Amino acid sequence: MIRFDINPGRLEPLRLHFRECTPRILVVTDGSLNGGTGGVGLSPIIDILSSTQIHGMTPIVEHRDRHAGGPDQAFDDLSISKFDVVFLFGIETTGSALSASALSKVQHFMEDGGGLFSTGDHEDLGTGMSGDIPRVRQMRYWAAADTPDASDSTRLTTNLPGNDVAYTFADQSDEHPQRLYPNFAVGTDGFVLVPIGGASPTRPAHPLIRLAGGGALDVYPDHPHEGECRIPTDLSTTFDLDGSPTAEWPGGPFFFMRPRPRAVAYAMSAGNGFEGPDKSAVVPRSFIAIAAYNGHLGSVGRVVTDATWHHYVNINLTGMRPGGVSNTDMQAIEAFWSNMVNWLMPATVRRCLWPWLVMSTLVDHPLLEEIEIPEPSPKRVRELVALGSAVVSAVDERPGSVGTDAVTDAVAMLAGTTDRKTDDREFAVNDRLASKVGLALIGAHFAHVAHTLEKGGELHDHDGLERTAKALGDEIVEAVIADERSTLEKSAAELDRTRRLLAEPVPIG
Repeated sequence: MIRFDINPGRLEPLRLHFRECTPRILVVTDGSLNGGTGGVGLSPIIDILSSTQIHGMTPIVEHRDRHAGGPDQAFDDLSISKFDVVFLFGIETTGSALSASALSKVQHFMEDGGGLFSTGDHEDLGTGMSGDIPRVRQMRYWAAADTPDASDSTRLTTNLPGNDVAYTFADQSDEHPQRLYPNFAVGTDGFVLVPIGGASPTRPAHPLIRLAGGGALDVYPDHPHEGECRIPTDLSTTFDLDGSPTAEWPGGPFFFMRPRPRAVAYAMSAGNGFEGPDKSAVVPRSFIAIAAYNGHLGSVGRVVTDATWHHYVNINLTGMRPGGVSNTDMQAIEAFWSNMVNWLMPATVRRCLWPWLVMSTLVDHPLLEEIEIPEPSPKRVRELVALGSAVVSAVDERPGSVGTDAVTDAVAMLAGTTDRKTDDREFAVNDRLASKVGLALIGAHFAHVAHTLEKGGELHDHDGLERTAKALGDEIVEAVIADERSTLEKSAAELDRTRRLLAEPVPIG
């Protein structure tokens, strides 16, 4: 047994071994949207993307105008070998659809695991760049016929009156954000990690909007005419990829893991009308502000859509950044941006950087100060499960809840990635036992990392979960099942003994 005790000075040389996994982000805008500091500039989110830590590494961020150099030139070299996540902020409408070549590149990028964020605005703004993209096209209303008017009583307005009772267009730029409603009842596509002591009715928010200390994002920039996200009900749709029909919503390694779009958070449209420009009063109603799709479980990329790009541009953020310094509400929104880019990262990047992420997280983390690390042997399976649980908890404190993703990664490595349908119950597994297997593999992997460093060895990106799963997976599964069987046998014996004792006559008098 050893303790995880590594000199922080050793981290920088180790980081160099993981440089090839450095996250790469592309931000594409069209029309008047841009990466600058003006009203419809995206400088705040570009700055956050450039400075945030993604799985323990600082990313490379590139902004491009969609048509700079020619129509759809921004997508000419798009591939998973060039970028990991793409952000699309579009204002151009139906008449400016992606070319066939650009659409094909985006499709292949997503099918190869690339993460994609997309948004437009009211009516059909943004449809040109995003309206035909698989998954994205069904996770937001894009067509003008499906979206509310920007001015009449059907508009979706989240503008709150400022420091008075009057509604004005300028309210979108003040320091008062709208209230955002986290969907705590959001479904789960991966394994549910049941805490020691049993399940609780308390549910965590989606990883996109989880904040430090167990909270959730509940503020958002406001705007007087937003768009709207949606959740499709038909998951049997296909799209054309190089002449072949391709599943838009592929299945996962287990029947219950078929990923589906989720409503992450809701906004409330309400408010009075005003002049300049004229806006009608509205009937209050809720709508989906943020939607997400966990494509990793279907071996494709993840997707996030947003109701409007006004949640990201300067004109809607300036009041929360007095003097260029973010107030508390703006800091929560920035934390969401950091969560989002971490969550959208391809599974290959997460798996590549997992050893580095664990080391950089735990080098000075108090959670593991007292934990003794066993040999990475299936004979120590209970200790490995406890160690894996501690590692996941620590890593989940960083943006994007990457630790929980790693549990699903570990189990999926054993199960393969076959596309199985939701009713394919032959592939049903016990959620709790599968989670224990994943935690034990994570514990065994970290034990390998710790023992390697203790002996003065080096780590590389190939020292990842795949290596541990391949070397110990079968034995870990057998050890977890054997431990569970032993526990059940003891419980059965106790039940039988209790039954016999209670069945014996009790002397009276």
